[in-house]
Amino acid sequence: MNSEKHDPNNTAYILAGANQRVSYGELERSSNQIAHLFRDLGLTRGDSVAICLENHVSFIAICWAAQRTGLYYTPISYRLQPEEVEYIVNDCGARVLITSHAMAETFSALRGKLTNAPDCFMLDGEAEGAISFEAAIADKPIGPVNDESNGGFLLYSSGTTGQPKGVKRALSTTPWGADDPTFQARRSRYGFDSDTVYLSPAPLYHAAPLAFTMTVIRYGGTCIIMEHFDAGMALQLLEQHQVTHSQWVPTMFVRMLKLPPEARSGLDLAHHKLAIHAAAPCPVAIKEQMIEWWGPIIREYYDRF
Repeated sequence: MNSEKHDPNNTAYILAGANQRVSYGELERSSNQIAHLFRDLGLTRGDSVAICLENHVSFIAICWAAQRTGLYYTPISYRLQPEEVEYIVNDCGARVLITSHAMAETFSALRGKLTNAPDCFMLDGEAEGAISFEAAIADKPIGPVNDESNGGFLLYSSGTTGQPKGVKRALSTTPWGADDPTFQARRSRYGFDSDTVYLSPAPLYHAAPLAFTMTVIRYGGTCIIMEHFDAGMALQLLEQHQVTHSQWVPTMFVRMLKLPPEARSGLDLAHHKLAIHAAAPCPVAIKEQMIEWWGPIIREYYDRF
C-alpha cells in the first residue's frame, strides 16, 4: 500500500497554482533519493527531520522519504518568526532541516542558533549555512534503501499556553509495505481508494491536511494541493479535477458562501461525495447553508492524527 505499488504513470499529486504534476513514478524515485540522503547523513530509525516549507512541490516527497525510513518528520509553519522556528527545530532534536529560498531571511536569522547542528538544505537556491537540496539528492540511487520502516510525524501545538509542545508517539512497527492500521482506519472511514481525487486547500504543515494527503497517496489516489486558499479557485478546482473528497475548516465555508452568486452557480460538482471539516466549531447556520448548496456530504470529525 505504498507509492511503489501504484501505476507509475498515474498522478500522485498536483500543485494547483503552478499546475505541477508529480506521478507515482516520480514520487517513488525522488523519495528514494531523499531516503538515501538521510541514510548517508547517518540518520537511523527514530531520528528527526524538520521541514519548514510553503506548500512546495517537494513537500510530499520529503515527508514520504521520512515515512519510509522510520524517521520522525516535523512540519513547521513558514509563517512563524525565526525564533519560533528555531525553538521547534531545537526541541524536536532535528538532525536535518529542510527549507526553501522563500524562507531564506528566516533561515539566516536562526541558523547560528541551532543547538543540535543539523545538516541544513534549501530548495530553489542556497544560503550561507544551507546547501542546495536538489544538488544533494541528484546523484542518489532511485531504488529504496535496504532497511525501510514506517516513520511518522512529530507535530507541535500552537503554543497558546507557553512554548509549543511536541506530540511524539511511538513509531508503527508494521513492516513497510504492509497495510498499517492507522492508515487503514482513515481509509475505511472516508472510503479513500485509487479513484479518489482529494482537494487539500490548507497548509501542509497542519496535521489534518498532511495526514489526509499522505493517506490518499498511500492508497493510490490523486491529491490536488493548493498553494494558498482562495475561495473562487477552490470551487474551480472541485469542478476541473472532478474532486471526490475534500477537507476544510469552517472559515473556508464562510468565504465560499460570501462569493457572488455567479461564482457559486453552474458548477458541476456531481463527483464531490465527501467534504470533511474540523479544526473549529462550525456555526449551525453555515453548515445548513453548505448542506443546502452541496447536499448531505458535509462530515465533521474529531480525530487524533
